[in-house]
This record gives sequence, structure tokens and C-alpha cells, in this order.
Amino acid sequence: MPFRINSEIVALATTTSSPMWSGYELELAYDSSVLQVLSVAPDKCLGGGWASPALEPHVVTGCFAEFQTSMGTLETMTAVCLRSGASPLHLVAENEPGMQVVGSHLFDNTGRYFGITLVDSSVTCDESADLDGDGCANTDEILLGLDQLDRWDFYSVPVPALLGLQPGNRAFRDSVVAPADAQAVFAYFVAGARTGDATYEADVNGNNVLDGVEYDRSFVAPGKTGPPDGIISAAEAQMAFGQFALGYKC
Repeated sequence: MPFRINSEIVALATTTSSPMWSGYELELAYDSSVLQVLSVAPDKCLGGGWASPALEPHVVTGCFAEFQTSMGTLETMTAVCLRSGASPLHLVAENEPGMQVVGSHLFDNTGRYFGITLVDSSVTCDESADLDGDGCANTDEILLGLDQLDRWDFYSVPVPALLGLQPGNRAFRDSVVAPADAQAVFAYFVAGARTGDATYEADVNGNNVLDGVEYDRSFVAPGKTGPPDGIISAAEAQMAFGQFALGYKC
């Protein structure tokens, strides 16, 4: 799941010109093979500010025209894991080798820099992480050419088909697309399952997802499936079998 990275001020020593800070520049370096930064949002910047998460493996943010003494979070970055591993979270200092823009500073209303101590951190990503909850871990989705944020592109379904089971049966999808998955989808086609139909609208395994939704997909490209379209067709069983033929397992 997406998680947050916060940049904070934990203490402030006044300069000779002002007891308040007026702005900052932050440059965060990370391992872009492990993390993807999705967004950056200021927490205290009420005036002019900027943020660019598109400079991977760095994120550059900043703020000016403030008059504050407040401590705490300056920026909140939202990130996701791409694979198993550890990534440093390193605040880049001015003129440090590898600096992309301006480094990291805190300044007063005259532009004079405060003396600051930059404290780094790190994050460890679990190889079993499954951001979209489709049964295929992020690391495996990347290897298969799938989208780790798309819950519909890995066509594993509950087996055996839920429509032949008693309510409360705990059949769920797994991490492999097999011929049995295609057969289960085909069973829903034979039953004529579609939006509004009792078979489609049931929830036999009690996971708060409509059974029809669990088996329904739309065509995106060869080997790629998309969101439910409301009708389970024979072509969808073929799509599931196509993923089996391509060796989709996680």
C-alpha cells in the first residue's frame, strides 16, 4: 500500500536577523528501483511553494514567503514499493556530490540560512507486498510486465467456481493462473452471469466482493485484462487461459 515519508523540523535556533523561518528547500535522494514517489504535499507552506517528484531518484521541494516558528512536518511525500529491498532516504546537503538542484536549506526572511543538521532515514520493502491486492506480489508483477497498481490485470479467480458452492465457502483466488481458473470463469459464462443477475450479485465466500466481479474482466491487450464490464463471456475464459499459457504465476 502507499505510505508516507515526512520531512520535519524538530528544533530551531534563531539567526541574528530573525526568530522565524520564512522558507526552505528540500532535496531527498532515494533508490528509485525500490521506491516510486507518487506525490508531494506541503504541510506548513501557506505562501509560494513548489514540488517535483519527477527528478528520480531525487525529489525536490521548497517554500518561501512564510513567517513561522512552528515545528513539525514540512512536507509529506506519498510513495509505494516497487520491489523487495531497502532504500535510503537521504536529505542532500548543498554542494554535496550528486546534488541535482539546490540541496536542503532552511532560511529566514532575508534569505539567510539557518544552521541545520540533516538526519537521514531508510525504508525496507517486503518482497511479498501486493499493492493492488490481486494475488501477485509487486516484484512478480514487474517481471510479468503487469501494473502493480492495477488489481484487474492478473486473472486469478476463486477455484472451484463459487456458483457451485454453499454460502460461506472460503474459496479465494491464489497467486497462479491455471486452467482451473479459465474453467471457473467459463462456468459463470455458461450460467449467463451479468450485472443484476443473482449469480453475479452473490457473495458466496463472504469477502464483500460480488462473485461476478471476481470472475469478470475486460480485454485490454493480449495477456492483459482490465476492470469488469458487467458480462462474463466465453472470451474471458480464453483470456484467463491465455495468461496460463504465458506462465502467469507469482
